Amino acid sequence: MTSNKTKCPSCHMHSARIHSRYTRTLIDLPSSGFIVRLSLCVRKFFCPYPDCYRRIFTERLPGLAVSYARRTIRQADILRLIGLALGGRAGSRLLHRLQMPVSRNTILGSIRCSQEPEPRIIYSTPRVLGVDDFAFRKGITYGTILVDLEKHRPVEVLPSRKAEPLVKWLKAHPGIEIITRDRSGEYARAIAEGAPNAVQVADRFHLLCNIRDTLERVLDCNRSKLKDISLPTKARQAHGTLGTHGLNSVSATLTQRGPQVHQPEKLTSTEIVRQQESRERKQQLYQQVRELYSQGVQIKAIARQLKVSRMMIFRYVRLDASPTEFQRRPRPSMIDPYVPYLHQRWEDGCCNGGQLWRELQELGYPGSRKMLTVWVSQQLKEARTQSPYTPKKYRRQGNQQAEENLSAIPNAPGATCTSVESPKSPKPTTSSTSPTSSRLAWFLIRDPQSLDIAEQEVMAKLEQTCHEVITAYRLVHDFHRIVKGRLAEELDGWLKAATESGINAMRNFSLGIEKDKAAVLGALTYEWSQGQVEGQVNKLKLRKRQLYGRANFDLLRQFVLNHV
Repeated sequence: MTSNKTKCPSCHMHSARIHSRYTRTLIDLPSSGFIVRLSLCVRKFFCPYPDCYRRIFTERLPGLAVSYARRTIRQADILRLIGLALGGRAGSRLLHRLQMPVSRNTILGSIRCSQEPEPRIIYSTPRVLGVDDFAFRKGITYGTILVDLEKHRPVEVLPSRKAEPLVKWLKAHPGIEIITRDRSGEYARAIAEGAPNAVQVADRFHLLCNIRDTLERVLDCNRSKLKDISLPTKARQAHGTLGTHGLNSVSATLTQRGPQVHQPEKLTSTEIVRQQESRERKQQLYQQVRELYSQGVQIKAIARQLKVSRMMIFRYVRLDASPTEFQRRPRPSMIDPYVPYLHQRWEDGCCNGGQLWRELQELGYPGSRKMLTVWVSQQLKEARTQSPYTPKKYRRQGNQQAEENLSAIPNAPGATCTSVESPKSPKPTTSSTSPTSSRLAWFLIRDPQSLDIAEQEVMAKLEQTCHEVITAYRLVHDFHRIVKGRLAEELDGWLKAATESGINAMRNFSLGIEKDKAAVLGALTYEWSQGQVEGQVNKLKLRKRQLYGRANFDLLRQFVLNHV
């Protein structure tokens, strides 16, 4: 049905004077697996109002298509929704399968050209708001996300994590009662200025992280007293067949064949030289930092002069001994109990990582195939330093010989299992080097009730060695108890004890808590936290990666606020 007259889009005067006609083609949703194109005969009219700047106008197609569009409204909505759900490239692949072929740029353009997010989402004032930052480019540019903690959805994304954009938004949305945040001073200042009546709530997880970092600083200041401290390391127990009797069977057979002493991996001469040069650079940098700091040079000036970060200067200033005196102990691996067996198979000529992985799986190895392939590549690297090339023919012969030798090993793949008494529980072994401050801090914040006998002996040795570390240890556990138990009435007593402890790191931490005391008391009073906000930040990162580097701020904001 065609109307005799239509309305001018500028002056809204009706006109029945037809100027001309033309054909307009629109792409609609597919039907039965076929692309549908609509061919429409559209009229042009003369505007009857003499003062209207439009002399000629085209009749509109309300409900079907917008002006200048090449597709219908319903198809454009489908493109936008699929783009918001999948992103440009993945959405384009799906739409090609649905007989709506469009490029990824078209999908992203439809999202950019869509209307602003629903007003109820952006401009409704939440009662409980969560504030956190996220990285556009880590270490360079950051933004801010605001989350309604009661409705579990983001309400706005700001292009910066500075105070000014947040102050402006908070003033435009009065009525917020509670605001959760991390320990950022910039956000604290913005909330105090933009929403002075709101209750600030610090995140409890960040408080516990801060106290652990403080404990690390205390350990850094006492490294010279902790040289003789070594943490017990429990040997990994294998599981499955190997965990019951396979490991003892293989070890017994290898012992019968001859002594198989497993020696630690040897470093090449190049790696030894590289490590030595690294230690010398660290030692030289440490001496320069200590010398400049003793002369009264500020930390910022030292960092600028030596071209290193201020955090490294802070750490070197705290250390009471050279960082080269404390070497990082290699972490235990799931492959360690199987190394003698692997060396025996390697001597038999088997250098196939996949074959070794399948054999160890039947012996109870719980790890991945990649770990075995890395071990094989390391062995091949060492073999090439001694012999430049190993012919494939030799490796094939070695594999055949290895299959014959494997049948002689009890409980190995293809061998007949024999019952052997279960292995005894491995005894804790101590590391040969002093643990790092980070690892020792994680050990000290553990629940004292969960420590075994060897770990309790380490604690007793710490009490005899370093009184300052034990004092900090007790303060840390008291703070954990206050935060986890929401004991707000005990906070003042703890702050007094930390200030009078004589430990600079603890005193500085207590001063920071005093400055942010209202937010810390809010954390000990209210149940709200930053957990939900961190989840929204993770979702935002996923959306940003789905855009394949096309996540400009306007597009990312549409994705976050209009996410389906």
